This record gives sequence, structure tokens and C-alpha cells, in this order.
Amino acid sequence: MQKPIKSTAIASSSLIGPLMLLSKAMRTYMNLRLEELGLWAGQDEILLALENGRKSVGTVAERVNVRPSTVSKTLHRLLAMGLVTRDIQLHDMRSATIALTPSGEEMTKRIRELYADMNSEFEKQIELQQMAVTAQHLERVHAQLLKRLRRHR
Repeated sequence: MQKPIKSTAIASSSLIGPLMLLSKAMRTYMNLRLEELGLWAGQDEILLALENGRKSVGTVAERVNVRPSTVSKTLHRLLAMGLVTRDIQLHDMRSATIALTPSGEEMTKRIRELYADMNSEFEKQIELQQMAVTAQHLERVHAQLLKRLRRHR
């Protein structure tokens, strides 16, 4: 097995360095895999956030932890691709709700299959008992980061 390349640009702390390297590599790999579906980074998360019914831009933004303006920009692309629909609310013309089209629903199934495929690729690298513990630790770090990010938005 090839040894991972370490970046000298990222601090070599016992936790931050490996997490940053993992995050960058995973983001790059995810982008490559999403291209297979004709999607760009982030579009997958927005489509999955729209499962189970119509939602507002603000609700989607909150679910994927980005600003509403980011969701709006991405929605323009998803609308052009025919994966979502947008309905303006009559009581407030500035407000819109978004929903998946049948093509969008099919795409969410393909995204879930891609996630499952990637998960099975990587879970082979961690023993089953370690995987649950590792996931719990990463979820705690993620929750802490989300708290800090919310203070800055």
C-alpha cells in the first residue's frame, strides 16, 4: 500500500494536520465521483436535503450548513438541469419553495448509491469495531465545528 503524501503547508499537529489532509483528499475524490453523475460539489447535498418534500431556501441552507445565497446559486444550476422546481409563494413574492422533479428523485437514488459505494471502499480500511468509535469521535468534532461556525454566520 502506498504511503500517504504529507503536505508541508498544513501544520503537523496530531489531529489538525491529518484531518485537513483527509478533508482535502475526500473533497477532491468526491468531486471526481460526482462528475460521473454530472454533478458539481455541493449539488448532491442540496438534492438530498430536498428529499421528503418541498422546502424553503432557508431550510435547505440550514440543513447543508451554508448561506441561503449559496443555495440560491446552486439551485439555478439544478433548475437548468431539470432536477428541481421552484414555486413562488403568492403571499410573499420574494419567498420560494423548492422540490425535486422526478429526475431529481432519480438522481438522489444515484447519489445514495455513490455514497454507499464510497463507504464500502473506505470501511475496508478500518476494522469494524474501530469504525463505530472513529465515526463517533468525528461526529463530536463535527458538532463542535458547527457550533463555532454558526457564531460566525
